[in-house]
Amino acid sequence: MFDVSDGLAVTYQPEEIIGVGELHVSACVPPFAGAAVGYFNDSDLQEWVSALQIYPWKRDARIRVSADLGDHETVDLAAFVLTGRGQLAVAVHLAMIDIDAHSPTAATVTETRLLVPTSYQAISTFAHDLAAAIANAGGTAHLDIDRLE
Repeated sequence: MFDVSDGLAVTYQPEEIIGVGELHVSACVPPFAGAAVGYFNDSDLQEWVSALQIYPWKRDARIRVSADLGDHETVDLAAFVLTGRGQLAVAVHLAMIDIDAHSPTAATVTETRLLVPTSYQAISTFAHDLAAAIANAGGTAHLDIDRLE
């Protein structure tokens, strides 16, 4: 279910509870990669997607959405302007938490933090695809790595 290609991949699946979705998130910026699952209110995701589509972003903006499991953050995505020349980035924090009480690694948290460099065009495509995934009750959006020279 997790995408292993370079960049950020987000797969949305609606939950049985109306207005809540499960996100399978994977990020790969070679040589590092990570994946996690988070549960989000659809309205929070839609607000985040709408904010991503505003052009241009304010220099000090941090366009953020996150999910947690108890007191541990599982998925945090924060988009911001990296340079004055239009280089954007998404800071990705992913955590997998072992909640199986019978597991020898119970309560262990495995984390990954990555920075995905990108551009307005790539963000626009990603936001459009994620909005469509939410509207169509499922789908995947991919954010390509785009390093401006």
